[in-house]
Amino acid sequence: MELENFFGSRQQDRRFDHDNGYQDNPRQTQNFRYPGQRHYSNFRMEYFLEKLRTNRKLKGLVIVAFLLFLAIVFALIAIFLPLILKFLNYISENGVQGILDSVTGFLDKLWKGSGK
Repeated sequence: MELENFFGSRQQDRRFDHDNGYQDNPRQTQNFRYPGQRHYSNFRMEYFLEKLRTNRKLKGLVIVAFLLFLAIVFALIAIFLPLILKFLNYISENGVQGILDSVTGFLDKLWKGSGK
């Protein structure tokens, strides 16, 4: 599936859209007429991509879900960026040995029962 087909109109020429008889899995001996009739044990990606290409609502839903996913990723990066920068600043000031010393000190306090 090419990018032009993804955003193409639904009324385009579909002469070459039929199943040509080639199987994706050479061990599969049956040749079904429709791509959705093939029975795989895993998710049928060809069937989903065909439905995505022809169904405008599904295409819109996938685009909205992808944009929502990107927005969540960018929001998490924006939220955790100060924490990451603070951690990197601490590493640059104290080095890896400083981190190991603070972690072992904290674990010592937890072992003794005063984890504050």
